[in-house]
Order: sequence, then structure tokens, then C-alpha cells
Amino acid sequence: MKRFLYTFVLTLFFWFSAFSYPGLVRANDDPPTLDGLWVIVANAFNLFFSLIGIVAAAMFVYGAYMWMFSMGNPENIKKAQGTLTWAVIGLVFYAIMRLLLVTILDVLGIDELPGVQI
Repeated sequence: MKRFLYTFVLTLFFWFSAFSYPGLVRANDDPPTLDGLWVIVANAFNLFFSLIGIVAAAMFVYGAYMWMFSMGNPENIKKAQGTLTWAVIGLVFYAIMRLLLVTILDVLGIDELPGVQI
């Protein structure tokens, strides 16, 4: 239950931090435009891509730590190898997802999203 609660709180924190942007608040009476939507999408992509790199690095460090301190125990070495394997699988999934996103944007004729560096 604690793990679920921590995950839920972190998810809410990242959700609100990704979509909060002071540029979305209109200072005048102009109607809202799609530029505000692109800002939200850009913030979400930037946050998501950054988090993937941070989580992958943390998984590699954790897996290496487990392997170094396994003291030759085959069970602990197997756990460490599993952690490192899943970190690599996550990075491959990330690369495929990013490639798919770039391909979709090219097919749609969108050269760039404002604020997103792909």
C-alpha cells in the first residue's frame, strides 16, 4: 500500500509540474489558441523524455551496485543481471518510441513542436 501511495503522489507531482506553465494564463481577452495546447504537449514530452533518461541511469547504477555487492552469490548476480537487462530493454523501447514519434511528425508534415527538441 505504501508503494502505491508513493507512486500515486509522484505521478500527481509530475503530472501537475509537466502541465503547469505560466504562459498558458492569458493576460488579455483574446480567445485561446492552439499555441497553448502545443506548450502543454511540449512540456509533457520534455518531462517524459527527461524522466526516461534519469530512470535508465538509476537502473544501471542500481544494477551495477547489486552486481558489485553480490559477493559471488549466484542468486544476487542473477537479480543484478535482470535489472541491467530491463534497463537496456527500457532504453531500446525509448529509442523505438522516439523514432516512431519523429516518423509520425514527419508524415504529418510537422517540422517541429515549439519547445520540444526531438
